[in-house]
Amino acid sequence: MEVYLEYAILDNFIIDFILLKISYKCARVRTSKLRLIIASIVGTVFAILVPLINLKVFVLFPLKVLVGILIVYLGAIFSNFKHFLLSSLYFFTFTFLSGGVIIAIFN
Repeated sequence: MEVYLEYAILDNFIIDFILLKISYKCARVRTSKLRLIIASIVGTVFAILVPLINLKVFVLFPLKVLVGILIVYLGAIFSNFKHFLLSSLYFFTFTFLSGGVIIAIFN
């Protein structure tokens, strides 16, 4: 199977950007495009590097959660912890749901 790196980068960037934007909108958190771009770049770099590193599942899952929390944190300035927590919950929920839909489509 061939995977073109530029498509993987572009797809991950766009998906991260959209998921973050929707999460912040649902949590009523203000953000800027620059912050969304920075957070999406961090998420994309992580998504590109993960397949290149051989990690066990018990290390990989917490690492993915930590990076998810990091990109939510980088994507906006939060007035309080409640907004950050709500944005994180929305982000993980939408990520889980969209990933499930994509897997269902391909199967």
